[in-house]
Amino acid sequence: MQGRDWPAIIGVAMFALLAVGSAIFMLASGEVHAPVVAGAVLVLAAGQAAALFVQWMRINGLDERRSELERKLRSVSEEIAVIAGRMAWMQNKIAQPIGRPLDDLMTEVRGLRDNVQTLRQDIAKIRPPLSELQSNPAPEPAAEASAVHSRERLDFLLEPVVELSTSATVHYRARVNMVNERGDEVRHEEMIRKADAGGVRAALDIHLAKLALPVLRRLRNKHPAMCLLLPLGTATLQTEQDVTRLIQVLNDDKDAAAGIVFDIAHGELARFDPASIAGLAKLGRLGTKMALSKVSVAGLDLASLRQLGVRFLDIDAKELNAKLDTAPAWLEFSRFARAMQFQMIGGGIETAEQAEIASHIARFGYGSYFAPPRRVRADAGQPASASRTQAA
Repeated sequence: MQGRDWPAIIGVAMFALLAVGSAIFMLASGEVHAPVVAGAVLVLAAGQAAALFVQWMRINGLDERRSELERKLRSVSEEIAVIAGRMAWMQNKIAQPIGRPLDDLMTEVRGLRDNVQTLRQDIAKIRPPLSELQSNPAPEPAAEASAVHSRERLDFLLEPVVELSTSATVHYRARVNMVNERGDEVRHEEMIRKADAGGVRAALDIHLAKLALPVLRRLRNKHPAMCLLLPLGTATLQTEQDVTRLIQVLNDDKDAAAGIVFDIAHGELARFDPASIAGLAKLGRLGTKMALSKVSVAGLDLASLRQLGVRFLDIDAKELNAKLDTAPAWLEFSRFARAMQFQMIGGGIETAEQAEIASHIARFGYGSYFAPPRRVRADAGQPASASRTQAA
């Protein structure tokens, strides 16, 4: 029984006590007075009527309140269902990219999870009044069960680029893998393929640049000449807006950006249009260095590449292994390229034999023979003091 019920109970009791008192008075006096009896009956009836009216008003108010709370609960449940559906859609699109930046997608997923937690708290606030009214609580929304804490993440990796004569690491190549909540890994090459197919290559390239700069800044503190090769797709260069965003990222840390080398696949050159060339020229005017990977001797204009800022030529070691036996032009090409101050790289070296052959053509090399790509800690680019503060 609640405190607000006591005034009504006391009021009805007073009417009843007056009627009882009148009856006792008449019995004690031995006389029955009709006016007194009529008055007692009237008082009792009035009390009953007042009590019924008060109770009706209270029940009517409680019904309205219950209806309002049930409407709110249904509305919150519908919002949870919508948000859970959006979360499932977003998680699927992160693994199979659409035309939106990956960092924005992951930010939205985190925001949706926060919204679900808020709505859960709203439901917790709504349910207690419903239980007080002794009404059956609304069933648990099925969608709420799907609000699982996803553990997708993007892993930033570095692959050593070594000096073939000494096997010492002098530069790095940047890679990125995605790991879903089940621990399945989408490797860098597949990520690039999906990004190209899904129209989010520019978003992936810009996201990689954001991840790379803090790490490269710390590396160059110890090795000022160290460079980091970042993949760059044709799609990123085709839109002025994407080129501008990439330049803004580089301008935010110009010291570290001086060590960025954008890696473009030789096959991508065939897809270059005037917009792509203009985008590449904008980066070149900033002094940004370029690398051309999976190089083929045929149709390669080294003078033009030099003007566009290309400084590294990456030759696939598997192709090089066969070419040296059948095409001495590779050796001539290498001498000519080095005379124009291009740095030659032997890529994908898996055996000691490949490393030996590559050393006749290239100065640098990378591949599983030396070391696989290794994941970079999330705090690797932070100052030591900041890392210690986070650890504390």
